[in-house]
Amino acid sequence: MGFVRDDLILEIGRTTGVDEILRIEIGEITGTQLLYGRANEVVDGVIIWWRDGDGDLVDELMGAL
Repeated sequence: MGFVRDDLILEIGRTTGVDEILRIEIGEITGTQLLYGRANEVVDGVIIWWRDGDGDLVDELMGAL
């Protein structure tokens, strides 16, 4: 995914059932904790957890911009 040390990564849509191993590996690569919710920091990347039934993905992606 191209993450590097000190990158700030924002998570959107985290609930139970997300890939915890992926979350841990991202944290190990960046050396930072994943941000969640409405962070005020400028971030380097965004992880959007999306499930069937979560609504319109295009709307969510446009909102993430």
